[in-house]
Amino acid sequence: MDIEDEQALDVLRLQMSGVLQVQLKKEYLVQRKLENDDVQKVTVEILDAGPNVDPQRRFKCIARAADGRTAAGNSAKTIETALALVHWRDLG
Repeated sequence: MDIEDEQALDVLRLQMSGVLQVQLKKEYLVQRKLENDDVQKVTVEILDAGPNVDPQRRFKCIARAADGRTAAGNSAKTIETALALVHWRDLG
């Protein structure tokens, strides 16, 4: 996260009334092979709450398949851990 993104998160968090949570969202398009050899298109969102929050809750990942199924996991300190916590089986 660059300094401008970090500053924007802080400004949104501190200056907008009623804000409960602010995260930077990055999306990745993934094709994954299912057990039956079908290919599934998935959008993976990585949410970053920034360095000025509880480090254990900084990153969260959400995966959405083209058929509407969604998988997520708990927040984590690193992107790698957040990805590992996603319940990928929920996508089929």
